[in-house]
Amino acid sequence: MREQFQLNQIEKRYLREVEVQARFGIGVRQLRNLRMQGGGPPWKKISGSVGRSGGRVLYDALGIQKWIEARPGGGDWIEKDSQVFAGARKERGR
Repeated sequence: MREQFQLNQIEKRYLREVEVQARFGIGVRQLRNLRMQGGGPPWKKISGSVGRSGGRVLYDALGIQKWIEARPGGGDWIEKDSQVFAGARKERGR
């Protein structure tokens, strides 16, 4: 394997904001806010100047996937009989 994550040859490797939204469910406004705050998935601006409006911003699909996997999760995870139940609440005080 050349890479840990491999893309299907049909899939695009570099995505525009609207493609990220459609594929990963991260809104365009949220992506822009994350970029301005210095966070979010890795991106490249291929035309125009960084810090100025205009130009095209592209996201590496593999980078987004890795960024999502690195994010902390919410809810409790309880293993029961080799099945994992997401969002299950632990009983308190019992």
